[in-house]
Amino acid sequence: MLLALLLLATIPALPNLLVTPAAAGQMTHFGNTGFPGSVNITFNAAGNDTSTNITLGANSVVTSAAFDVRGWTGQLGSSPETIGIDVGDDGDLEWYFGGPGNGSFGHVTELANGWERVGLNLSNGYNTTYSLRLPLNATVTSATVNFSTLSRLTLSGADVRDSYLHYPSPAWGNATYKDCNYGNATIIPVGKTEWANWHIYRGVYWFNLSQLPAVTVLDANLSFWVDDVVNNANTGQPVTAQHTYTLRPLLKDWVEGLEDNVPVQQGPGVTWINAIDNVTGSDYAWALAGASGASDRGAAVASVTDSPANLKQTWISFNSQSLTNLIQGWVNGSTSNQGLLFMGDESTSKPDGSMLKIAARGNSTHGPRLVVVFEGRDNVTAGLDLGDDGIWEWNHVGNLSNGTTTPDFSASLNSLLANATPTFTDSWGNEFVDIPLNVSGNATLVLGDIDVSYDWTPTVTTSPHGDLATEINQHLSNLTPDATGNVSIGINVTSGSAGIVELSNLLIVTGDRPPSIGSLVLPSETFVPNGASYLVGLEVTSYQGLANLSWVALIPQIQDISNRPSLIHSLDNGTSWVNDPGGFVSNLSGQWQPLNADTGRMEWSIEVSWAWPPEQDVIWLAQVGTTDSLHTERFSSATTDHERC
Repeated sequence: MLLALLLLATIPALPNLLVTPAAAGQMTHFGNTGFPGSVNITFNAAGNDTSTNITLGANSVVTSAAFDVRGWTGQLGSSPETIGIDVGDDGDLEWYFGGPGNGSFGHVTELANGWERVGLNLSNGYNTTYSLRLPLNATVTSATVNFSTLSRLTLSGADVRDSYLHYPSPAWGNATYKDCNYGNATIIPVGKTEWANWHIYRGVYWFNLSQLPAVTVLDANLSFWVDDVVNNANTGQPVTAQHTYTLRPLLKDWVEGLEDNVPVQQGPGVTWINAIDNVTGSDYAWALAGASGASDRGAAVASVTDSPANLKQTWISFNSQSLTNLIQGWVNGSTSNQGLLFMGDESTSKPDGSMLKIAARGNSTHGPRLVVVFEGRDNVTAGLDLGDDGIWEWNHVGNLSNGTTTPDFSASLNSLLANATPTFTDSWGNEFVDIPLNVSGNATLVLGDIDVSYDWTPTVTTSPHGDLATEINQHLSNLTPDATGNVSIGINVTSGSAGIVELSNLLIVTGDRPPSIGSLVLPSETFVPNGASYLVGLEVTSYQGLANLSWVALIPQIQDISNRPSLIHSLDNGTSWVNDPGGFVSNLSGQWQPLNADTGRMEWSIEVSWAWPPEQDVIWLAQVGTTDSLHTERFSSATTDHERC
């Protein structure tokens, strides 16, 4: 009895053995050449970079991990619009910045809803609809906006939806084209090709006019960049014949789609046959294919007659009173804004053709653009109250036709941020504040040219997939060590535009990797108290070598029993025994067998007593501990059965 008590004193209490591994060190540098404390990655355009890594000993376990990220302006004058950090390059982002309302890193150029400018309806004398979004912990270094009255609003990029409808010659073309969606295309063809096996293309466009209040529209100009044109089938040169291109209002709702020359797969989209072609379920068809029916499109509101040769590599611009009137109806709400149908001459025959290849909305410099000029007034009284707290940062009386830029209001923003609570926290732990803008005035104003610069150093520590330490430990377990016993975990850094991404202030706290439990040995025959012996056991691996192992245990998870028997072996003194207050085990012997320098097998031979309750499908809990208090446990996937006869 005394011996058993002495042996029990060498083992921690069962079964709650899990302890936090002791810290073995800190890592503060990246694994790149020279082991730098910070890394600057330059992007000349949107893309990704995998040159950075974290290098750790394969037997380490990470108890905490974090590093900082910043975006900087590069030589091209822009900072990253988005930044993604993927530790392990496994497709799961550990951190992300970007999206509507954020502008680029360190530079806000848009409102919180993503609009770069907005017309403000001040019929009530003020407007508090809009706000600026900033990181909670940012320090604003400069901040201005511009106000104007008689003004123009240019809609392009994210304010545009575009796609095209494709109809091949029934005699020659691939009939499936008419069922394809092109919402993700980079070029929008319009018109008819030159061959006998002709193709007809019609562009569809929609412009977001919701940011423009009910004002008087003075003029509307719609321009498209012609990237390339049809060639004459005989000469191989751009067609010189004159052709007419028209714009017609669409009368049905349609969906841009996500595909490029394939039937809809990722979501609904427009096709030659359907205004909305759904992946599953019913479709919403055009009255006549190609938006050709009277209920699909209205009469032409603007046209241009010119040759493809003259239009190549230039803007084709539509401007007419009918187009202006249509835009006015969209703005006032008297006409539903379903967008426009852009058509070319479709009556051509070989070798002639009318097709133009139009740059799509994703082209930041040459995408479609709608410029709306609307009426304002000269004698304007206006003001701006940041935070809607009754303190007016800007006031104006007089002419605003040419616009004016506010004085720097960075001090006001910093004061508001210092006393703010987060409006929301994103999935990567970034806290943001939406600061309301109260704009007063006696006229419709245009708020634009938003220019807010700030310093901010966010930390990568949590993500939708868990914390950074867990992510690194996962890769430590799965990657193969190099000849030095280290594991290099790559970091895939993405940027949504030109700019510089800086990684710095890496701090990884590491401890030794806890032991692992391999296969478990459980008998297939039923345990019966008849004097027979049954063999149970487990294999364990210590990543610091077998000398670091202290004890192993195996515990049957018998139901409705408070004191389950625990089979124990101490590697400190080489003895085996059972901690068995219920008297379930009548006899036990144990044998420890080293298999190599870091892995061993423990087997116990046990006889069960009549006190062991009958039960089916008993799971066993395996545990192992080390001399430096590292611990691992896992449940068996196999089970055992127990009877009394």
